[in-house]
Amino acid sequence: MEKEEIKNILSFSGKEARAFFLKSESYCNLELPEYIDVGKMVRNLFHDILHGQISLDAIKSPGCLPETLSDINYALFTNKDGHYEWRKFQFIHPVFYLALVDLITKEENWQFIKHRFALYQRNPAIKAIGLPVENSAGKDKGGQIKNWWEHIEQESIKLSLQYAYVLQTDITNCYPSIYTHSFAWALHGKEFVKKFIEKTSRYQLGNDIDKLLRWMQYGQTNGIPQGSALMDFMAELLLGYIDNRLSNILNCTEVGKYHILRYRDDYKIFTNDPLSGEKILVLLNELLTEFGFKLNAKKTICSDCIISSSIKEDKLAWLSYNKDFQSYQGELLNLYVFSKRYPNSGRLISELEHVYNDLDVQQETKKYMQDPIVVLAILVDMMISNPRIYPICSAVISKIIFQYIPDNAKECILSEIYNKFQYVINNAYLELWFQRIAIPLGLDHAYKYKHKICQLIQGKEGILWNNSWVKEKYVDSLSKNSWLLLDKKNKVSPVINPLEFKVFFNYDFR
Repeated sequence: MEKEEIKNILSFSGKEARAFFLKSESYCNLELPEYIDVGKMVRNLFHDILHGQISLDAIKSPGCLPETLSDINYALFTNKDGHYEWRKFQFIHPVFYLALVDLITKEENWQFIKHRFALYQRNPAIKAIGLPVENSAGKDKGGQIKNWWEHIEQESIKLSLQYAYVLQTDITNCYPSIYTHSFAWALHGKEFVKKFIEKTSRYQLGNDIDKLLRWMQYGQTNGIPQGSALMDFMAELLLGYIDNRLSNILNCTEVGKYHILRYRDDYKIFTNDPLSGEKILVLLNELLTEFGFKLNAKKTICSDCIISSSIKEDKLAWLSYNKDFQSYQGELLNLYVFSKRYPNSGRLISELEHVYNDLDVQQETKKYMQDPIVVLAILVDMMISNPRIYPICSAVISKIIFQYIPDNAKECILSEIYNKFQYVINNAYLELWFQRIAIPLGLDHAYKYKHKICQLIQGKEGILWNNSWVKEKYVDSLSKNSWLLLDKKNKVSPVINPLEFKVFFNYDFR
């Protein structure tokens, strides 16, 4: 097995960073069925159609204004709680995705951006851990989680030797709140940009980034698309600038010894007295307000138990749950109860992976299947309230249907699952994984999907993105839906492959 090496993106050259952002896993960080590969389409467009040259003026039809179109990107919604809370992920229009990647990875621009990050990271008491990484021996997402475990959870426990208190908080709706003009501030300094407000050539890179983000989002100046390593990097560019501003403020303020760990929009502030932590929090909140952000009051907690506060509540709670079951029904009911108390817990994923694996070695585990319909009902109900487990839950369901449900009953069971899912609002991601179960059973044709991506996979006419602003010579290439790998779709296994849902293959973070 290849030795694992996790590389921070700032260790890359501009050319290497470009290759990283053009990977399928970087384009979309959701787990997707194996027959969906938008990244491959983006790379083909870049190399074969555009020959490595991106110019929006050359691609855009004369007189067309993409910023006047509301559906440039394809929005894939996922429901967060089974009811009225949902999150919007976006498949950025390939042309705009390429344009932004090309802009920031031009060697001169990339070196300038790296120089800015070096400035942001000068204060050793403020550590940012959320930059994208590349994992040489597995999925990049796995490397990112391992990075979090080592540098947030484990580092927090170590810091309990030096500090008595930890204050935790996060930014409310971070990505949707980002002000696109503030990227120019991050790259060139807010005071500099304000001074030369009429001379945008003085801060051209930041201005170009701002323009691209607005053009791909209906001209809006608030929010950036969620769902890609590229946008995670852009968010870090801004949040790193805020780290630097906070560092400068704290250098001029008497707050005593402190240490701050930040993972994306989550903050942990370590101090030796609660008043210092509160003072830092107030200063951080004032600074964030300047950028249109606000802290989440409901998630702001101060504790003098650093070790227990450093480990997620659900992880600690799982230690006390019964794990010795003779049947899958008992095991999943236990997990179901846990999911109601700790929705979207990462522990749900790892335990469901154990169930998936155990189904192949029942004699060794000595577990038995009391009633597969009852087990399926439990899994389906868990899925509705826990979008994080859609891929792994779908995999377990696919295996149970394949191994335990007679062929003459499969269609009836699948229809009942489909009807249950129809009550979930904004269920595109859920529908996508249901379709993955239906296709190899030859039952996909039986369902009327609500969401465009599922309709296209089913064989309906249409395209994901609005290409009305693109010159005719490029429209055909963008309209072929080459992100859908028909060969893989037609040969897809009835049991979902671990490569489609697994992030880790050799880790168990305890």
